Amino acid sequence: MDTTPQHLMLATYEGHAELAIPALHLAARRVPIRFSPQVLRLEAFLDPSDEVVGVLASEIL
Repeated sequence: MDTTPQHLMLATYEGHAELAIPALHLAARRVPIRFSPQVLRLEAFLDPSDEVVGVLASEIL
């Protein structure tokens, strides 16, 4: 088993962020996020009822 401590720059970061769409004057505050620097993946966990989700979903379609 490898017990070498992982460098802090490679550690997964978890916290909260504000997701804003300035052109539409919309923002989702304190969105739980997780950033994995090893795979360069940023995940945001939005409440499905948030207005920002509806706007983002309509952009995908």
